[in-house]
Amino acid sequence: MQKRFSWEHGSVVLALAGVGLCTAACNTGGGTRDVATGENRIGGDEETTGDGASAPFETVVDERGLVTTITRGGRQLRLAWSAEGSSADVTFENDGTTTEFSITVGFEDEALLEAFAFIEQELGTDLTDLREWVSTNPGAVAAGVADASQTTARRAQIAKLGSRLQADLPGVEEHLDGLRSNLAKLAQVVYRLGLTSLQASQEPEEVQSEYRQAFELARDQWQDAREEQQLQERECALCTLACEADCATPNQGSCCRYAAGRSQCLPADAKSCSDDGGFFFEGLSCGDVQCPEAGACCTSIDCLDTNGTVCDLIGGKFDEGESCLDAPCDPGACYTLYQTSLGDACCDCRTATDNECRALSNFHFFVRNEECPGACYVGEGDGAYCYEDSESECLRNEGAAFFHESVCAGICVYESGCTAADTRQCDELEGDMYYHVDSCVGSCDYYDLNALEDRCVGTGGPAECDALGGGFFLGEACP
Repeated sequence: MQKRFSWEHGSVVLALAGVGLCTAACNTGGGTRDVATGENRIGGDEETTGDGASAPFETVVDERGLVTTITRGGRQLRLAWSAEGSSADVTFENDGTTTEFSITVGFEDEALLEAFAFIEQELGTDLTDLREWVSTNPGAVAAGVADASQTTARRAQIAKLGSRLQADLPGVEEHLDGLRSNLAKLAQVVYRLGLTSLQASQEPEEVQSEYRQAFELARDQWQDAREEQQLQERECALCTLACEADCATPNQGSCCRYAAGRSQCLPADAKSCSDDGGFFFEGLSCGDVQCPEAGACCTSIDCLDTNGTVCDLIGGKFDEGESCLDAPCDPGACYTLYQTSLGDACCDCRTATDNECRALSNFHFFVRNEECPGACYVGEGDGAYCYEDSESECLRNEGAAFFHESVCAGICVYESGCTAADTRQCDELEGDMYYHVDSCVGSCDYYDLNALEDRCVGTGGPAECDALGGGFFLGEACP
């Protein structure tokens, strides 16, 4: 099935504060919006799960950094760009349905800022860094698109839009500028596809759906590329192996190396300093350098001897003057598997050190500096319930009671009886848990065929009541 429509909307300007396609709370959904009334949105309840939404992106860009193909699962978006890069014929294939339309695009700075504002509203994200980059590099994106020397070059298949196109980029800034520029170009495409979808609000629902899904595919690819760009900004600043540009320089300088809670400054080049996990000062001698204070950096999975600046960059918790040899991050939450009739299940938890935890035969994973969840009992009477969470989260509930490293326990009523049990045991019995009582005693209302009248008696559980053909009320006494 094939549909063809053409939308010329290059001059359309919408008040983004009032015409946002979606908010951060609904950034993966369906729905449409009437541009005139502003009553509906793109985004909402029509997200599909069988279209490869969790599959990786396969993306093709040309040498101008313009996306020509985005593929994910059973959906593919193709853009055939004009020579000057001001418009593109779009083909969207969605599980056998082909929709064709065209978009006009502007890569001038003002148009890019419009696109950033749109994406900030649509995804609830902050693009201050990209906005500042455009301001400090005026006209750079548009100039790159218009450069005729790049328009005939090869295309390269890449896993992420953010990946560099060549293996011989001369430096970090060129690499990072390329990521920012490509991201800005894709932002403009996402913006224009969003406007196209809005303008299709008067079309039949199936047409609206195709436009919407084309927009969502590009939007999700933009999010993926944004994550890659931010990763590269961070890794290249640290000069790690994850940086896709050669961040090392042959220039000599000083390297602050960290071990056993102490720092040491030695002459080195950037690469050798990075390889040793050090902090590099280009062109300076150790006499001119004061190494940042050393300490232990505890992350969720490891401990590093480094300084507070690096620890902050990698999201760790820094203890100045401490050494990883002294295990300042231990203990933590040790999660282990437990046995059920269906096999292993996750998870029991106990407080342990990393080494103690990993030595266990049923070890599953370890989280440093985290408390084990426990049983959290909330409420009273028939409305009482229990769930497993951390103490801090549990005590947000008024009147809650928390028990460390414990599972919820109560009375389990199942098909053939009643017993005291925890939630795991009750699951095995396929029963229902009750937390407002401490025994199986209750009342039974039944009809006495001998006396020909309704009666109530106390019973030790539902089985006794079932034998009388009555209705059982756990924890209740007869009136």
